[in-house]
Amino acid sequence: MLRSLVGSEMCIRDSEAAMVFATAGFGPTRLAQGEDWFIEPWEGNGAPEIGPHVDKFRELGRFVADYHLKLPIEWYEPWRDALRKEIPALDGAAEGCHVWWWTARPNKWLVGLDAECLELWASDYFFAPQSEVGRRLVTAHGDLNEGNMLQMDDGLRCIDFEFSCVTNAIQDLSYVVGWITEDTYRQPGAGPIEDKSEKKRAFLEAYLEGVGQPCGPEQVDALLLDAEISWLAHSIHNTGIRVWNIGWSPESFRQEWEAAKRSVQRVRESEELQQEVLRTSFAAVHKELKAQP
Repeated sequence: MLRSLVGSEMCIRDSEAAMVFATAGFGPTRLAQGEDWFIEPWEGNGAPEIGPHVDKFRELGRFVADYHLKLPIEWYEPWRDALRKEIPALDGAAEGCHVWWWTARPNKWLVGLDAECLELWASDYFFAPQSEVGRRLVTAHGDLNEGNMLQMDDGLRCIDFEFSCVTNAIQDLSYVVGWITEDTYRQPGAGPIEDKSEKKRAFLEAYLEGVGQPCGPEQVDALLLDAEISWLAHSIHNTGIRVWNIGWSPESFRQEWEAAKRSVQRVRESEELQQEVLRTSFAAVHKELKAQP
């Protein structure tokens, strides 16, 4: 599968994404590259320390808003067209669908399922964001964590564009909310993330303000609910946001898919469950709902 879109060609896609970020001032310039290597200038003060600080999550929210507003989206269309030709199931995937993130590693992450499961994965986007802000089509970084950012004197920059694509804005927002919940990318020697709810809300409030949208409690709640539910974009089949050791099984996938659909429907219909998601996480509520008879 995807023999024409691996190796050097996927490296070209990665490099195009890097150039899009660099040209607009959101990433370092790529000086040289090969099929499995690249050289960028040594810049900045290392990875930012975001986890312990509410204000750093506000800065991150403003940063993501800025590049979501300013980066072009046309660069990705040739790659989307090529992927659709290689994987027929992608014909049914909307431009803002979660599945485009998965195409960064097509020979590893889009194999092992039968045609029916692939079609479900690409077209039955039942956990799509309901907020207009979350649905906006943007260039998403796709792997926005402390290890993939640089702290510069004048702010943040992105590095590592392997997962960058054009999709719904909720892709980046849910990724950050997910690693706050799971404390996935804690730096060596750092303590656990505390005050997680406050930090999620600070991040999203700053994002809303940055994209010029109302950022009161009601709007933050709506975007946070979308971001929590969109945890499924990374983890519907997995125990956490990190998906490096996926073991696909069509039978288990169908079971997980139906369980997730039931949970999303119940949360969307219940104010009480929505408040529980906002207080804890969709992952925690989904786990409880799955355990119920």
